[in-house]
Amino acid sequence: RREINHPSEQGGNVAVAYTAIRLGRDGPLLAVGRDLGAIAAIQQRYLEAQQELERGYWRARQAEARYRLLCQVATDAVLLVDAATMQILDANQSAAQLFDLTVQQIIGRPVAFGFERHSRLAIDELLLSARASGNPAEIRARLLGKVSAISVAATPFQADSEMRLLVRVRALDMPGSSVELNATLARLVDSASDGVVVTDSSARILVANPAFLRQARVGTEIEV
Repeated sequence: RREINHPSEQGGNVAVAYTAIRLGRDGPLLAVGRDLGAIAAIQQRYLEAQQELERGYWRARQAEARYRLLCQVATDAVLLVDAATMQILDANQSAAQLFDLTVQQIIGRPVAFGFERHSRLAIDELLLSARASGNPAEIRARLLGKVSAISVAATPFQADSEMRLLVRVRALDMPGSSVELNATLARLVDSASDGVVVTDSSARILVANPAFLRQARVGTEIEV
């Protein structure tokens, strides 16, 4: 058996696997060839799929690392929720301070555990709506023993082929909290090698890091 590359009129080569058989003792040789183009195409698609899986794996790992870093520096309480069970998988220190518990005491609980009775149904509906629609959603609610209202926002995202919900709990009567959060986010994304932008609920850009400005070929955030 031999593999031979034949030049193609369209350019490139056509790979053919030949097997030669002699017909009779002193007879002629019969060479039977099989086009390897289909096999090569399948192998190439397999290689590309494997490379894409590896890129997806590293993107997921980088996203997880960024999420954990963001949770640690965020001034708002942030909860990572399993969209299938609606149980808390992780929480930052701001959430621990808000609910007056340790992070380990929060993990495994339902999201609505620290809210007053009338708000719990609304929070459950918020999570179900975000999970079903795949779009962010936000409501007003009240914590147990608190009078002032707070904002509860749920954002769905994929992690390792499973859906998660990023739940942010923020007090509405904290002056300067948005400015402080934007400044914190700016410090976080400025050093990222990927292009990163932070937008408001209307998709207007609030913060863009230098990597994004280079990719967009603009000099300042105002030009974006």
